[in-house]
Amino acid sequence: MENKPKVFQLNKFPMDFGRLLLMVLIPVFRVKKIYLCDRQEIKNLGAALIAANHTGMTDPFILNASFWYRRFFYTASEEIMTGFRGKLLKGAGCIKIDRTIADYEAIKKCVSILKEGYLLGIFPQGHIGGEGLKGGVVLMSARAGVPIVPTHIERRAHWWQRHRVVFGRPIRISDVTDKKLPGVKETQAVIELMEERYEECRNGIIRES
Repeated sequence: MENKPKVFQLNKFPMDFGRLLLMVLIPVFRVKKIYLCDRQEIKNLGAALIAANHTGMTDPFILNASFWYRRFFYTASEEIMTGFRGKLLKGAGCIKIDRTIADYEAIKKCVSILKEGYLLGIFPQGHIGGEGLKGGVVLMSARAGVPIVPTHIERRAHWWQRHRVVFGRPIRISDVTDKKLPGVKETQAVIELMEERYEECRNGIIRES
């Protein structure tokens, strides 16, 4: 049975307090959510990986504004997780990850968060403007037993426009393989399926335009 996060947890107080402060992001970013699957399927998600494209520093905040009603964790590169800023980000639910290596310690923390029933935002491109998808998202999904939700963030051209966020059809590792932990071939198959779903998301933006 899937774990359901408790409404109040003392160790999550800094994160919950930050969420209250960040509620100002809702009117600032004015996110318009577009669903290519059943709307309720996304709204009622248990634990899941929200795997989005990465085009700017505000992407994590846009995702947070999209899920303001949930505790939303996300990964961040170790470069920005330093000093006082790093402490603030950690308190806000940020998990430090070294994108230059196979950071199994970070993956272990992410899997633990997912098994607790939370949402985890991740940018499989690895960095802003990166090309190609990293396989870590597939490993996390398999080990935690949660779906991957391909998500496309369309950046607005002008400040008065709304940020459009497209949620694609969720992907479950069992859709591709019966193996508990996918090998190289199965991981590549999942990545290719993710790329197809991202293309669907981009086409969804075009149809909305």
